[in-house]
Amino acid sequence: MNGNRLKINKDKTQFVWLGTPHQLSRIRCQKITFGGADIQISTEAMCLGVLLDNRLTFAPHIRRICCRCFYHLWQLRVVRKSLTVEAAKTMVHSFVVARCEYCNSVYYGASAIHIRPLQMCSTLQLDLLCVKESMTVSPLTSATFYMAARAATY
Repeated sequence: MNGNRLKINKDKTQFVWLGTPHQLSRIRCQKITFGGADIQISTEAMCLGVLLDNRLTFAPHIRRICCRCFYHLWQLRVVRKSLTVEAAKTMVHSFVVARCEYCNSVYYGASAIHIRPLQMCSTLQLDLLCVKESMTVSPLTSATFYMAARAATY
């Protein structure tokens, strides 16, 4: 790396051991040295906006996504009555759906307990958009981004 004039930024560099709980319990190393920098080993690391945990359950990532989506849905609920249906759809899509759908293929094979918060978020999106009594949620509409992940859990 020195030949290419590259240096490691130890504040941004993350290292995670990946494995089963049994495999992770046998690891005694607390830090590694790479390129002259001591890097602490952590249980989670961010890669391209996806929070990877050491067991690859994606539970911290899903928790983080849902927390942000619920916040935006709560804020949109306050102003929903003053928005048109199209404006509400646009805002829900830009603030919530886009965030949930980003890298959603990592949810494939995730357990149902981890997917449930994403389902609740999807249901709240639809509830926010279907404020009139005449509007109903069809089964096809309610099956959104988490369908592939749900199919993997059965």
